[in-house]
Amino acid sequence: MRSRILLPRASVLALLWLAAVASGAAAASAPGDFQVLDGFLVQTIVLPDSAVAQVSDDSGHTYYVDLRLLPRTPLRLESGTPITVVGYHGDRADMISAHVLKIRELPPPPPVERASVDLRVIEGKISTMTGDTLMVRTRSGTVSVRIPGRTARLIAGEFVKVLGVLAGDNSFLAKVLILESPIRPDADAGRRGADR
Repeated sequence: MRSRILLPRASVLALLWLAAVASGAAAASAPGDFQVLDGFLVQTIVLPDSAVAQVSDDSGHTYYVDLRLLPRTPLRLESGTPITVVGYHGDRADMISAHVLKIRELPPPPPVERASVDLRVIEGKISTMTGDTLMVRTRSGTVSVRIPGRTARLIAGEFVKVLGVLAGDNSFLAKVLILESPIRPDADAGRRGADR
């Protein structure tokens, strides 16, 4: 007498689905199947001397990559280098025979936060000018102010406000120069010539 096993329809469908998934997984890692792997080198390799590289993918799985088919161009890649391997599966699912090895670019690092700058304000009267340096008389003394690339025509005796930072040589490096009360050319034409 033959015995019969009766299964509910849902169980039969579940078994068929599991069989399909299992056969698909087995087929996905069959020897000779094409594979593209993005990962990071586990240890340093030196081509053409290194025959095998350990590559860890994003999920943490480690693959053993046969490097012997790659061009014999000398190259040293450090541990942690992001790479893409293009090749074919070997006898085991974790073995790949590499035909192409490409170094991937990492995303750019986050921007470095700018250090805060200690901006200061100096107010005073221009006493002398030489090149890109002004001597400004303030209430507390005379300060040397450097204005890189100065293009404005400044006159001794003008009141200025300078926004800037202290430089390493005890001078003041101007970022902004504001003329407080410029001398008007029509009113003080004679004085301008005398101040030069």
